[in-house]
Amino acid sequence: MKKIRNILTLALSALFLGGFLLAAILTPDRADSLSERRKLAQRPALRAAASSRLSSSYSTPLWCSSTLSSPSIRANVAAFCSMMLVYGTT
Repeated sequence: MKKIRNILTLALSALFLGGFLLAAILTPDRADSLSERRKLAQRPALRAAASSRLSSSYSTPLWCSSTLSSPSIRANVAAFCSMMLVYGTT
């Protein structure tokens, strides 16, 4: 009985969080804020930022090379490097 209650609690929690996630994805972005009484800034297009980063003269850092030994570390470094290409370095 306790196992069923735990599974039901987990399923309802996941459904609750999934409902909010789905609502956030499906609702359109608003153009202005009601509480601040101003226009909201829109997010830039991700593809435009990525293509401008990739086409610029960007030298790949040494730690982004594929000479790492472990496949899991190599995958994490590759994901990090691709994010660095999209969002830029500081």
